[in-house]
Amino acid sequence: MDLTTSPTEAIGEIKDKDNPWLLNESEYSNPRVIATDNFLACVFILCMLVGIPANILSGVYFSGKPRKTLNDTLYIAASISDACILICGWAPAAVLLNGDRDSLTQTIREPIICASWTFFFFFVTRFSLFVAMLIGVIRAISIHMPFRIINTNRVIYACIGYGIWLLAKDTIFYIIEAIDVKYSIEHACCTYEFKRTSGLVFVGFLACELLLVLIIIMVSFVVSLVDLAKAQKRKSKSTERVSDVTTTITLYTMMCVLCNIPLFIVVIMDMAKTLPPTNVAVKLYLKVISYILMTAVNAAANPCIYITRMPLYRKWAREMYIKCVSEGARCHTWAADKVKKARVQNEISTSG
Repeated sequence: MDLTTSPTEAIGEIKDKDNPWLLNESEYSNPRVIATDNFLACVFILCMLVGIPANILSGVYFSGKPRKTLNDTLYIAASISDACILICGWAPAAVLLNGDRDSLTQTIREPIICASWTFFFFFVTRFSLFVAMLIGVIRAISIHMPFRIINTNRVIYACIGYGIWLLAKDTIFYIIEAIDVKYSIEHACCTYEFKRTSGLVFVGFLACELLLVLIIIMVSFVVSLVDLAKAQKRKSKSTERVSDVTTTITLYTMMCVLCNIPLFIVVIMDMAKTLPPTNVAVKLYLKVISYILMTAVNAAANPCIYITRMPLYRKWAREMYIKCVSEGARCHTWAADKVKKARVQNEISTSG
């Protein structure tokens, strides 16, 4: 330790030495690590290229339906949240694609950018999970109580209230300095850093939120599976339509559970201090995959489920494509005619 180091920096160095997640420069500049980071960055970029336009297209489709159901409204919220999640993927993708997790981070480490990115990303991630829970619960209720009318306004108020709760909770913990925001090499992005005492309350809230939401989603997933099994025994036109909707929501909730269970496990292990960080691969990839990559995969997979499971959506997308192609051809013809007329007038003026 340098004698010119301030007491605050000295304490930080001691904490870093005691931090089992601390990475040496040789660990994240290894050629194999760089190749793996580049592969993960390509997965991020693929998710963004597929998921962002697909979620925007899904949001346009569901918002443009003349008779929107409650599920359509929730699908709009899910599409917006998933698109925002994938837009946030530029930060870890840029870091991983650079080949050195610690060199291309000066802009990302700026306090305003780091805090804004962290608050926004973790907000839309948890909000998207909450919307998925509502979709599964509403489907389970409609299966067992088909004549019960669910108040759309109450569901919308629940979404708004949950969003306010997330923002207020994170802001309060940040103000009382229970949590901090900083760039993390093992996450390859900015993230929350909680203190040993008061910060554990924040992590406990986060774990309870994830646990409760995932349990409700899994229960609705099981209910949907049971309903599908019963629908196979009594095949008719009405039950076929119901089973198609149930299959779509079952796939949606299953994808949500599979992609978010790793995040919940890592949060619990991190809170209990039982993570095994002696392995370099665990240090480098456990958190970046569970916290960031699986969330991006889930956000990119959701619109793919919509378009493969909804015939009306496929028909609308096909019509939109044909319309865009025809409009493009018409514009091309109009531009070619304009150029041809301009050449003719130019030749006439020069010859005259």
